[in-house]
Amino acid sequence: MPSFTTDGPEIPTEVLQMLEDGKLVVFCGVGVSTSAGLLLFGKLVSAIHKCVHEDMRELEKQAF
Repeated sequence: MPSFTTDGPEIPTEVLQMLEDGKLVVFCGVGVSTSAGLLLFGKLVSAIHKCVHEDMRELEKQAF
């Protein structure tokens, strides 16, 4: 089975074919983006509200 890096996981040929065909959807856990220096969801939402100078509405606070 192929892999993208020397020490990376082996990737089944079927998965690579689905990627090439545009039929692959990858769902990742919440912490995947942190290694790239991106914010977790809660901090991202807070940063967006701060950036647009808007407070959360009551329903948003409850959901948050």
